[in-house]
Amino acid sequence: MLQVLLKGDSKMKNKFTIGQMSKLHNISVHTLRYYDKIGLLLPSYVDSNTNYRYYDEYDSYKLEKIKVLKSVGLPINKIRMLLEGNIDEVEKSFYDIRKTLVDKICNLNEVVAYLDEQLNQIQELKSGNCYIEPKILKIPKREGYLINVNESSTIVERIEALVDFDKKNNTNSDVFFKPSRLMYINSNGERYLKNYLALKRSMSSREINDIYILQDEYYGVIDHIGHYENINESYNKLLNYINKSGMSIGNEAIEILVITSNITVRHEEWRTQIQIPIKIKNRE
Repeated sequence: MLQVLLKGDSKMKNKFTIGQMSKLHNISVHTLRYYDKIGLLLPSYVDSNTNYRYYDEYDSYKLEKIKVLKSVGLPINKIRMLLEGNIDEVEKSFYDIRKTLVDKICNLNEVVAYLDEQLNQIQELKSGNCYIEPKILKIPKREGYLINVNESSTIVERIEALVDFDKKNNTNSDVFFKPSRLMYINSNGERYLKNYLALKRSMSSREINDIYILQDEYYGVIDHIGHYENINESYNKLLNYINKSGMSIGNEAIEILVITSNITVRHEEWRTQIQIPIKIKNRE
């Protein structure tokens, strides 16, 4: 128990000066004066002649409670309500702040996953370890969300759709999802934009309505390195490879924007991965 016995008037026994209160609790005198000003922690006694503030043992315990509540992220207005609150009120507030902190941790984990993935993609590009030549890969089941744009959408409509998606779901689609395009391929090999597609990253725990599922299946894959306006060359290379291998394709393709202008302004460093679902004989 903290006690300071002051000489003089008996009223001053067991009182803390503001300087002593500051040192005992490792908190600035300025903060104590601020708490007094806003009514959060009033001194138990103020000398009318000197205007000196004095605190007692109860004030000391109250200050410790303020420090604990502040350390877990509660704002001053909420702390003021809880200072005289019962255990049930404190319990509810702790559950609320815990949920907020868990959500923040989940977001930070997703940001770390995004950074790790981008660093890996950059290293692959710098080392030349990309799918410059067509490959057949089996890609596990994935989930994503369609963003309502298509080939006829104007650039303004496309930007507005992305902004609305982020705003509606309180997210940043570039960080928490893999920005992708869902394309339609006709019988002549011509392609048209069907939708933007936000693919969930592996660590994502976000739940959003209207989920879009890409099943576990085989894909013809190639990385297009360079400006998007030249992507037809990579499509033709991949489609020729698939046709010569005797495999058939569906009428959709996925374009994953691996490295774009968000990462580098140099067109020759942009990387878009084309994935076309295929059917392999004797492999369904």
